[in-house]
Amino acid sequence: MPGLYPLNGKVHNLKPGEDMKMDVENEGVPSHASEVIVYAKIRTGWVQGKDEDGELVLSVTGPNGKIERRLFCHVYEQSAWAYNSENISLPVEPGACATGSKGKEITATLEVGAQGGGIIASIQMVGYRVY
Repeated sequence: MPGLYPLNGKVHNLKPGEDMKMDVENEGVPSHASEVIVYAKIRTGWVQGKDEDGELVLSVTGPNGKIERRLFCHVYEQSAWAYNSENISLPVEPGACATGSKGKEITATLEVGAQGGGIIASIQMVGYRVY
């Protein structure tokens, strides 16, 4: 039935320079879903060196190419915490096979060059849409 459905997927954490791949069906999304909603969060804390920008990049590759969504963060040298979060929607190809097939695997990469005590990103599947 068409509509938006909630999901309470596993929380996956990434550190700077790490990337991961998530098969949406392994996260509880049914094969007939057309879109997934991913809750993305970046936490930045104290780092050494200069201030710098970074991004959490979520992408999916389908029959028409790669689609990326980016969540911005700023890392700064001081004793404080900053959070940035967003619900990000990405299309998935209904009916595609599971693991490794185009359109059903989301890649997440945390692109931050700074190193320090508290840079971490998390992603979690929180819903899906059926058209």
